Amino acid sequence: MTFQLNIIRQLRREMAEEGERLSLWLPVFLAIGIGLYFSLGHEPPAALMVAAGLLVVALIFLGRFWASYDVYAFAVATIVLGMVVSSWSTMRAAAAILEHPGWYDLSGRIIAINQHGKGMRLLLDQIQLRSLPAAQTPVLIRVRVSSAAAPFGVGDRLQGRGLLRPPPPPVMPGAFDFQRNAYFKKIGAIGVLIGTPEITAAAAATDWLTIMKLTIEDWRVTAAARIDKHLSASPSAAVAAALLVGKRGAVSTQTWDRIRAAGLAHLLAISGLHMGMVTGFVFFFLRALMAMWPRLALNCDIKKIAGFGALLCAVLYLALSGAAPPAERAFVIVLLALLGVMTDRLALSMRSLALAASLLLVISPEILLGPSFQMSFAAATVLVALYESPQSLKLRRRQSAGSGPLWWRILIWVCWYFLLLALSSLAASLATAPFVGYHFHEVSMVGVLANLIAVPLTALWVMPAGVVVLTAMPFGLEALPLTVMGFGIDGILLLAETVAAWPHALLRLGALGAGGVIMFTLGGLWLLLWTRRQRFLGIPVAALGLLWAAAAPPPDILVSGDGRLAAVRLTGTQHAIAVSSATAGRFSREKWRQALGMEPADVRRFKTAGEVIDCDNLGCVFRADNTLIGFSDNPAGHDDDCRQLDILISPTFPVWQSCERPILVLDSRDLSRAGAHAIWLNKGEFIVRSVAGERGRRPWTRRDR
Repeated sequence: MTFQLNIIRQLRREMAEEGERLSLWLPVFLAIGIGLYFSLGHEPPAALMVAAGLLVVALIFLGRFWASYDVYAFAVATIVLGMVVSSWSTMRAAAAILEHPGWYDLSGRIIAINQHGKGMRLLLDQIQLRSLPAAQTPVLIRVRVSSAAAPFGVGDRLQGRGLLRPPPPPVMPGAFDFQRNAYFKKIGAIGVLIGTPEITAAAAATDWLTIMKLTIEDWRVTAAARIDKHLSASPSAAVAAALLVGKRGAVSTQTWDRIRAAGLAHLLAISGLHMGMVTGFVFFFLRALMAMWPRLALNCDIKKIAGFGALLCAVLYLALSGAAPPAERAFVIVLLALLGVMTDRLALSMRSLALAASLLLVISPEILLGPSFQMSFAAATVLVALYESPQSLKLRRRQSAGSGPLWWRILIWVCWYFLLLALSSLAASLATAPFVGYHFHEVSMVGVLANLIAVPLTALWVMPAGVVVLTAMPFGLEALPLTVMGFGIDGILLLAETVAAWPHALLRLGALGAGGVIMFTLGGLWLLLWTRRQRFLGIPVAALGLLWAAAAPPPDILVSGDGRLAAVRLTGTQHAIAVSSATAGRFSREKWRQALGMEPADVRRFKTAGEVIDCDNLGCVFRADNTLIGFSDNPAGHDDDCRQLDILISPTFPVWQSCERPILVLDSRDLSRAGAHAIWLNKGEFIVRSVAGERGRRPWTRRDR
């Protein structure tokens, strides 16, 4: 016992010597608590959360009066606080979810419009569904209409007939949970409207907040239309709309694939890079403009005035971008940086980054689970750590120092700029690669090289021109700056097309293990947040996390929750997946292909997959790992299947009889109860996981069963 207490005291002493660096762990402990809450199989009782809140208060007082354990009290209290705020956010987001899919006569007010392919995607509120009580009517519904030329406007009230369904569950265990994402946005149904809905009178807004939201959304839609008109509906027009007003629906799939393969996808999401470019351009422009007025420059602190002007610009840009979660996070970071400028403090530091992350996690705990939060703060943490390091200070001094002719100093400055840019791009790419691989199952191998050209082009050409576009648009003078901006975007798209065509530009990883990614994150944070020599212990921890994540074996069999699609991973000489249908479950099929690390050409039909597949009019049978697996399309063959197979999967029919031979039977009843299934084969032993088994029973999953 004495030995254990000595270890605790020694650890406490080591941590105390870090001084103010302890506060940097506030968002980390909050994230641990949030992660624990969302990993629970059942919703914790409200009384338990109230008791947990009281425990937080008790631990705070314990830390104040028992100095030997203040660090541990802080850690436990923050973890518990993360669980409490997550529970509160879940209760606050509770809203009706559509019970049964089907055809509905509906009416609602349009509050958001986004182009989606050749059609449009509308977000509706003030919903009315015929024959459905108000208590069971969703707060928000997202629907698609087939024509993008329909005369819809923000605030219009439409009525029509549509096929609606509840938000879909994950396509496989461990995949992105769209149901949970929709729950926290209060989206209770999604669907498609048939024909052209009838537009009725616009609903009158009764409060100033609603009027402001609808007005801003109308500005965004109008701005996107004017951008599209001036740039002739070209790919650069879609990218310009994404950069300026956050409308990314018009970006074609081909353009997206090229940008993603080139490692430039972050340029299309309004995040810290764009917010920093816009506010930085405005800040330096205003400061230079005021410096030209000697009387103002000598009698006023023009640096603080420029900071305030840049802050106003950040607020306007946030509103025009639609206040998407990445833009909100970027705004918080920029806000703290500009407040530092206006209060004569360090503009960007690890403490301000930790404060921004903590505020965002307390306000919206669910964002921790999304790729945007994870990647943006991973990159920001690495870059700030490099910025604060002594080596970085030496590089910046060398960049600013120099002697000789002006052209020589400019050349030296440019060389150092691209060197620092390359180092920053490499560090950010390495930091975000595990999260990119975990969520999207692929990583660009040429992103560092592409960013060396794309980032300066965006910072020095595209975004400054974009600021001029937004400034000139209210006066109808946006044509010329839009043309200039379009030339810069064309250069980025040409770069993406060129780089994406290189061999092995995109590395397909398949699904990574969540435990390994978490271990990598904790090891990386240990390395970046501490300053003493024990920080380097985080390197082997992060490396082991990467190995653990990459070692996660992919499933051998996948079955969709609706039973319309099944897939088998072919091994040996056939690196491919065989699917039961080439038409059904297109979205699930694509996500499965990515999760298994396959190329699009590696997807085959059951009947054309090779010798391991044997199909007839009753179903298909294949052999893998000395195991006979059968997919039955007809209950007439169940008798023979029960005598011959090791695994019987009947996704569209129940298996009523008691089978003798199969060790595992998976039928339509199992799928309707537990959702999509994944099966791993291992020398005659089977590991079966389901969506319901992975998620448990939470408020956003209660409609699964």
